[in-house]
Amino acid sequence: MEIEFASNCIATNLLLILCMRLRALKTNVDNHAIQDIKALFLDPQFWVLLIALTAVATSLTNHEIWLDETEAPGRIHTYGWNIKNLLESFKGDGHLPLYHALLFPILNGGWAINVEAIPLVKVFTFIQYSVFACLICKWVRFPFSIFLLGSYYAFYEYGAISRCYLLAMIFLLVIFRFILTQKLNPIFQIIACFCLPLTHPLSMIIGFPLSIYLLIKRNWLAVTAFFASFVVCLYYLSIQAPEDPFSQFYYLESDDDKSFLTYLSLVYQFILTSWFPLSTKIQWWNQSFINDISSPVLSIFVLSILTVMVILAIVRVYIENWLFGSALSVGVLTCIALLADKYSYGYFRHVGYAAWPFICFLGLALFGKNIDASAPSSQTFKTKLPKKLIQVASLSASCLIVFHFLSGGYAAYKDIRQPFASLGQQISIIDELQASREQELLIFSQPCTTFLPAIVVSNWRYISRPLWHPEGTYCDALPEGTAPAELPQEFLLYTWRSTWDSSNPKARFTFQQPRSELGDIS
Repeated sequence: MEIEFASNCIATNLLLILCMRLRALKTNVDNHAIQDIKALFLDPQFWVLLIALTAVATSLTNHEIWLDETEAPGRIHTYGWNIKNLLESFKGDGHLPLYHALLFPILNGGWAINVEAIPLVKVFTFIQYSVFACLICKWVRFPFSIFLLGSYYAFYEYGAISRCYLLAMIFLLVIFRFILTQKLNPIFQIIACFCLPLTHPLSMIIGFPLSIYLLIKRNWLAVTAFFASFVVCLYYLSIQAPEDPFSQFYYLESDDDKSFLTYLSLVYQFILTSWFPLSTKIQWWNQSFINDISSPVLSIFVLSILTVMVILAIVRVYIENWLFGSALSVGVLTCIALLADKYSYGYFRHVGYAAWPFICFLGLALFGKNIDASAPSSQTFKTKLPKKLIQVASLSASCLIVFHFLSGGYAAYKDIRQPFASLGQQISIIDELQASREQELLIFSQPCTTFLPAIVVSNWRYISRPLWHPEGTYCDALPEGTAPAELPQEFLLYTWRSTWDSSNPKARFTFQQPRSELGDIS
């Protein structure tokens, strides 16, 4: 009996001790959790991330998705759940399918439960920006992370406008981080190197000299991933789609003939306007600066200062790593050379390739966390340069990063507040133009298989394409000059905005002869 009592006492004591231990452990866990939460709220990077995500969500919510932003939903809607045919549609198209492949399950899944396209596209863009923002907050010191998160291309041109370019920015950021630190998980490194060229033909062009740089550095994993991606890219770009005779290398075709001096002038303008994405006119699109470079608005003195700042910023990349700077410059100049041949005016989302790769790298190099000074960079090159030159180049690069931050906020504000921020404003301005006849309204049709708005304001160089017939019949775009009889007589001014009432008669336009003139709004 005593033995049984003693054993019960021992068991009870052990149980009490175990309960006390568990309670103490729970208390410690709770204390650690509370401390972690306090540390999170005291971390300035948390607030930077929160404010950045709130700002880009606000910008996305108020941004009117139309024009070529509707290309991805349109193509995916055409092929439905048939991923094979969707990917095959990129043969000879001049674009690459990664963005569509990632958006494919999101849109089709949303449509299956009756969710409209526009919220899904914006959510996908927000997810991309969130990944970019988390990487910046992880790799860039406070407060400099603010400037990169709010920079023009990250925050507005690629963050609010839903296209494939933000994906390319994320992958380049990962590659640059590895080049600077040599401390990146090989899996993420392989993913970034393989996916970068598949985001856009310009990304492929930039990726090739980067792959040569990594080959010289004997990074076999990254080189293998790059060249595997190039094989996939060439498969899509070198094959002509049999049903579309206009598709082969359409992306690289020139829009007009230019003299050599005009061509060089365009290259210079594209580079400068990509580094200084500002507008000197009150317009809905931030492209007017590219036309002001050769006008009296900007003096030679101002242009010289801007040019020197860009040169110093690029020199700062060379100071950090001259071999990498050479590779990046070759890729960027090749992109700009092709764009200057194709366009007689600039698309900021395209010419941004001349600036934002440098902006990303400079942000990581100048303000990055845990940058290893022993990493293979141009240390011997640095020692041969005057310290003053390094300081001036760093200051110039920092000023440009801050300028991009200011431009990003201004562009987002203008996107929300200025003309064409909403469909109602679009219709209102079209009415005014129609009444005043001060602007010539044209209709163009470019070879493509996507559906976009059918209205263009010629002197704004605003090109768009045929869309849906009001009854819902899909209309393939036709080359310019095709007789309008092959097109429906009415189109809707198309938008993915869910609040738009398609029954509004002001959204309807009628083709009249000649085909280049827009009929009266009924």
